Amino acid sequence: MACKGRSKNRAGEGGAHGETDHPRYREGLVPSRGGAQAFRSGDQDWTLGRGHGWPADLDPSCGGAYSLGAGALLFASGLQAKASPRTLAKMAAYLLFDVAVTEIPVAGSVVDFFFVGHQFAGRTLQKEIEATHWVEANGREAKTSGDHERHLADMRAAGRKRIVYLHD
Repeated sequence: MACKGRSKNRAGEGGAHGETDHPRYREGLVPSRGGAQAFRSGDQDWTLGRGHGWPADLDPSCGGAYSLGAGALLFASGLQAKASPRTLAKMAAYLLFDVAVTEIPVAGSVVDFFFVGHQFAGRTLQKEIEATHWVEANGREAKTSGDHERHLADMRAAGRKRIVYLHD
């Protein structure tokens, strides 16, 4: 008889909360919490999926490449959002420092733990986007027609710091 809170799989083995009842358990693949996939290898369970930094868990040498890829996505988002050159330079400095500091043998891990460069770069971009007044028009046409002054007044009234014309 199984204990309360445990169930038995087809082979009669008990498992916590029915995890062994899953039909793919015997094949080695088991769904785990958070939508990740786990696989059994001997007596150990390994989880793959949406975990933080999972490529580095599989192969520590790809941690820098993973960090550079995530940084490149952030930087591409900054370019797409038409961030100012100052903001892009600040983001690049955060990201490059974060990647470079991980190469220092012992102190790099400690600094990398406390210095979250990707978060700093993302927050910098987010502040830039929140401070921008977006106008669905062409900048040259707005300046020639006189609408530019109205857009500047709208920007100041909204408490924004910069204006970006989306059709430039």
